[in-house]
Amino acid sequence: MNGFVDIHGHILADMPHSGSDTVTAIQAISRLEACAEKYCKTIIAAPLYQPSLISEAAFLEQRDAAVAGMCDFALTLSKPVRVAAGAVVPMDDCLFSLRSPQRFALAETDYILIAPPEVPFDRSLVDYFQRAGISLKLHPILADIDRYFDLYSLEELLSLREYGILTQISVMGLLNPEHRKLALYLIANGVIQFVASGNSPMDLPEAMRALKRSLPLERYKRIKGNSRMLLSGAEPQSFLTD
Repeated sequence: MNGFVDIHGHILADMPHSGSDTVTAIQAISRLEACAEKYCKTIIAAPLYQPSLISEAAFLEQRDAAVAGMCDFALTLSKPVRVAAGAVVPMDDCLFSLRSPQRFALAETDYILIAPPEVPFDRSLVDYFQRAGISLKLHPILADIDRYFDLYSLEELLSLREYGILTQISVMGLLNPEHRKLALYLIANGVIQFVASGNSPMDLPEAMRALKRSLPLERYKRIKGNSRMLLSGAEPQSFLTD
């Protein structure tokens, strides 16, 4: 159960995160310690970029300084954990006006977390994701798909894979009894490719144990290994092919 890679963690103090999660300095340290103790090998810190409240340059400066501080703290831990930078970008035109969109990607890969508006499914989501790939050469991932379980129909959720859209579910979305059955169904059918901690970094191992109990072994190994594959630069289609 060791060597987890977490592509979307809320571990930076005094920065906004998706889902309105806020983290104090003490909480940030506790979360990183818990990640190390629970065998998380790599965690990507992904705060929410809010272009109406902060400039691109200021956001990147604040995030990079916070990540550097967490990296320094990680060196003091008895169990090593790598901290890397990422971000969650809202699904609006700000992505296409960024001067350095690559710096918002996950750990220097070409993958980027995107947060669509919390509204019913619309074909504009598909067009946006395709546009990001074509014009920016970035591979978007729909962040925290569990936030849309009550907004998208089952057919619409299943269509995401058909459209080639990669998705990530949060630990709490997977462990939530109300949504667990749907989450497991979507994972089993390849609609969800990534499990990440979100605002519960310490609960990632528990979520993965739940998956191991509930999924065929090969599917479990696949979902566990996908985040590591992402960091190695695997092509998007590799996550969509059974």
